[in-house]
Amino acid sequence: MILNSMAWPVEEVTPEEMAEIEEGFAEIDAGKIKKCSTAGR
Repeated sequence: MILNSMAWPVEEVTPEEMAEIEEGFAEIDAGKIKKCSTAGR
């Protein structure tokens, strides 16, 4: 069963966008950005 198309359309991500996404995750992992679940702490 494929649920992807039922939730929302899949979009292509450009290499530049992918680099920004990976940079953002790296900042979260490094503790520079708080996740929503820990923002109030």
